[in-house]
Amino acid sequence: MSNEVWRYRSEARRHAVELITLGHERLEDMKLLRVHILKDSTNFDKWIRENRHVAESFLIATPSGRLSLLKQKTIKDDVLTQMAVVLGAYQLARRSVIAYSWLMNHDNRFRAGDPYRVATVNQSRLYDSLADMPKFSKWPLQWGASPFKGEKRRTDAYDAEDYDEVLDDFDPIPRRHPVGFPT
Repeated sequence: MSNEVWRYRSEARRHAVELITLGHERLEDMKLLRVHILKDSTNFDKWIRENRHVAESFLIATPSGRLSLLKQKTIKDDVLTQMAVVLGAYQLARRSVIAYSWLMNHDNRFRAGDPYRVATVNQSRLYDSLADMPKFSKWPLQWGASPFKGEKRRTDAYDAEDYDEVLDDFDPIPRRHPVGFPT
């Protein structure tokens, strides 16, 4: 296993964690997206496929750059679209982590050098091109019950085919230490 693959995979996980946190910070908007997907997940999946380039641009952006993208004139008043972009970028990062797991056993197919965010997008494309990859979790567990069919009955992260301890056990709510607790 290559240290470079491991390092890039860790960064892809970090990108997914950033997106989980961003969605969690916008809890009401995320709930609105969940209700929309529950009504018609097929339409949402189609929108994600047709707007993948938007999700890729969002994933490549730095966290501060992402906030600027959400304030663009075309979507600044459309929280549903904003959250769809966040979720789409999360799904790309999730795919990328799975692809990096595959690359750990095929590291001769990986060449480091791209910036981490660009590499995360590139590996999400690798995931899409490989046969027999595990299904990826479309909805972060931290956002509550998944609106996607097949993910609804999953009550534990371990039930996910693509279980990833770092992603699925991540808690987006910062915990405060008691007064006097050593940090």
